[in-house]
Amino acid sequence: MKVFIIGSIAENSESILFAEIAQKIGKSLGESEHQIVLCSEQKSSFDYHVLRGLAESTKAKNPRKVIVHHPENSIIKRQWRKVISELRLSSPEYQRL
Repeated sequence: MKVFIIGSIAENSESILFAEIAQKIGKSLGESEHQIVLCSEQKSSFDYHVLRGLAESTKAKNPRKVIVHHPENSIIKRQWRKVISELRLSSPEYQRL
């Protein structure tokens, strides 16, 4: 099954809880057989924190684990590559919108 993650939050007192919940979801999905569909690499996004949780899972290196939906834009793709590299995850599958 594919699980589509989307959402973001402004910096405030709830942003720590937001990040913790997203990371728990990411780790749990990382341990499952599900694929994770994301669209934002921004640090304020739920997507980003799900990736951080995924990086903690034992199956994080599965190259088919993450699918990224994005517009055809070289800057966005470069930013995604940077985040994936920083978190030491396998390269995701990129799908254009």
